[in-house]
Amino acid sequence: MAEGIVGLLISKLGAVLATDAARLLGGSQLLKKASALRGLFSEIHDVKDELEGMQTFL
Repeated sequence: MAEGIVGLLISKLGAVLATDAARLLGGSQLLKKASALRGLFSEIHDVKDELEGMQTFL
């Protein structure tokens, strides 16, 4: 059961990253928010990696 929840979280985080990246590439907002989003993407990526490690363990 925990493995399924972790898998769901991993897929949700991947979808968030893809959606935000696609939205930002479409406009001038990319230049304004690049540094803030770079930090956010990095944090989300770290959480995703941690969840994948948990999933492997489970």
